[in-house]
Amino acid sequence: MTQRSVAVLINAVLCLLITSEPGVGQRSQPTPAALPIESQKALINEFCMGCHNDKLKSGGMTLAVLDFAHVDQNAELAEKIVHKLRAGMMPPPGAKRPDTETVKAFVASLETAIDKAAAAHPNPGWRSFQRLSQTEYARSIHDLLNLDVDVGALLPPDSLHDGFDNIAEAQSFSPAVLEGYIRAASKITAEALGDPKATATSVTWSIPHTTNQLRQAPGAPYGTRGGISVTHNFPADGEYVFTVKMQAATNGGLIGRRSPNEQIEISVNGERAALLDISPTMSESRPGGLNLKTARIFVKAGPQRISAAFLPKFSGLVDDLVAPIEYTLADAIGAAQLYQVPHLQDFNVAGPFTVSGVSDTPSRRKVFKCRPVAANEELPCATNIITALARQAYRRPVTQEDLESWQVPLSCSGWNSGPPGSPQVRTIASMTWNWPPACPISFGARLRTMRSSL
Repeated sequence: MTQRSVAVLINAVLCLLITSEPGVGQRSQPTPAALPIESQKALINEFCMGCHNDKLKSGGMTLAVLDFAHVDQNAELAEKIVHKLRAGMMPPPGAKRPDTETVKAFVASLETAIDKAAAAHPNPGWRSFQRLSQTEYARSIHDLLNLDVDVGALLPPDSLHDGFDNIAEAQSFSPAVLEGYIRAASKITAEALGDPKATATSVTWSIPHTTNQLRQAPGAPYGTRGGISVTHNFPADGEYVFTVKMQAATNGGLIGRRSPNEQIEISVNGERAALLDISPTMSESRPGGLNLKTARIFVKAGPQRISAAFLPKFSGLVDDLVAPIEYTLADAIGAAQLYQVPHLQDFNVAGPFTVSGVSDTPSRRKVFKCRPVAANEELPCATNIITALARQAYRRPVTQEDLESWQVPLSCSGWNSGPPGSPQVRTIASMTWNWPPACPISFGARLRTMRSSL
């Protein structure tokens, strides 16, 4: 070890000794003795009350209301006194002042009284209401129900504050916003649990005109081009109809009508469900327009990946006067110099038209942690399911009061008047009640009370 290294180590050790030895570097200051209450009153009366009384109120402050036996009752005023005295701002220059040690003892007495009161009655303040943003809500639903939803279509848009959308100050909460969250909870729960009495609905996905449709779409089966591939949550096992609409040229005809024998494939989870032929004579002016519709196709409930994509009829380099333009509207002009193929504009799913039940889905496996086989097992199982969901949703233990708020105050005959999924159950699912303990609740009805708790 060189002499320089030894010197560096010694210097470091000395520095540590200086910073760690209270007798050298951090010599503690003696705490001033507490000033008796009578002495505190006398000091205020002699040096402060001449200006800070009920009549003059110099600086907007009167010390007549300060009770030194209960300083915590006017803690804000006491803090102001401490601040002024520590800064040497009071008494003002030129006025009679107490000696320094007396001031220190007085300040220490006030601080000690304030700190004791704060320790005995902690008051962390209040937290403003903060609702979940769309992103936070979507992630919470995914964690709770193993379900991905487009919350942008269900909830009002988030407000921004300094570029952030998760700040309480920016997230207002009005009755309309509350209704939006209630409707979203009802719809999301129906999607998660499924509905054996589901009625036909329609969902449409649109593709921007500038989207590249000469290459494979993300998620679509290999060996296809263009189109769209999405994950759709089907509410029940049943028959659905898929409709595709082609993009129109400026004259209303089909884009790519010069490309013969074009076909578009409808697939579910990568398996072909239908193959539709595209007629070059399709036009918006003809019956049916640019739409192609499949026959009814059976699809199981739950999230399924569905795709509508073209079968390529040509692979290789395009030898045209003008190279293909993949990301602009130029291929909708209809120029003979451009290589053109049909483009998809809209993809629609309608149904279910006939329902045969609800299959096991990832969401149902996440929710239904138990399956009762006897009537006396229904309520404990339902309580177990709701407790698990609430514990994860609220990030705290579930209390008995929480459980009672999810019960239903209907008679036994009222619940037995219809099977799970009946209109009565769906109506009750959007609210929260208490229920009479003497009446056992059906298992299906008990579970559907979760809709009001999401």
